[in-house]
Amino acid sequence: MPKHKKYIVILISSGNIVQELHFGSFSRNWWLSRPNDNSSCLLLYPIRIGMKTLTTINNKDFIIPVVQKNNEFKPGYICQSDGIYSKICESSTMAITSVYQRIFFVATKFAGPLVMGFDQQIISYQLLFDISFCPFSFKIDKLNLLIFGISKSKNSKWNYSGEGFKSLFIWNYQKSRLLFVQELEDNKAIVRIYQATQEIAIFQNTSPNTFEFWTKSENPNYDKAILENLYQLKFLQPISSDYQNNSLKLWMTI
Repeated sequence: MPKHKKYIVILISSGNIVQELHFGSFSRNWWLSRPNDNSSCLLLYPIRIGMKTLTTINNKDFIIPVVQKNNEFKPGYICQSDGIYSKICESSTMAITSVYQRIFFVATKFAGPLVMGFDQQIISYQLLFDISFCPFSFKIDKLNLLIFGISKSKNSKWNYSGEGFKSLFIWNYQKSRLLFVQELEDNKAIVRIYQATQEIAIFQNTSPNTFEFWTKSENPNYDKAILENLYQLKFLQPISSDYQNNSLKLWMTI
């Protein structure tokens, strides 16, 4: 495993967990694994709103707070040092690198998560201290699946998962990257499909043999084809144990 530079990092503030952001449909933007963690199942650590770190590099103190970027569903980073401030950046790497280059007039680049101490166990634990459930991710073939809600039940048709179970993944289809969010709620299994932050389709089963499909698309067959493709690849499974292995039945209520 390649070695990386260790920084002395002070966690000035651990910040806050926001339920809508950290456990909502776009939660994947608010968690990350520790750098160089090559485990098959990755424990994720939160990027908390208001968290602030201080790291000394080349005798200069660099402070990086986390904000919500323009009220979007993703974090923003601001770096400040020696009276110089970055703009709100999409990554901590962009924030620290831009300020360092302006101070020292060099082309040096930095790995933001390392500068913020996400590789350091003591900081990781501080970020998790008040969280009752920590999301995790793992791979199924080439698919990265993130679990951000979990519960159990006595319902064998749900493979004993309970209401509150939530997972998500990104799937490429016709050169587009779409977000699929799966959840169990109100006795329904629901899959929501997003393009960027816009919900473009919903698929849900309301009873063991009834399925509903809704889409905003002008071409609903496009969205239907995405779901059918995922179903055939076994990334989406019907809830009912009585359901036959016939993908055409998936669309019988459309």
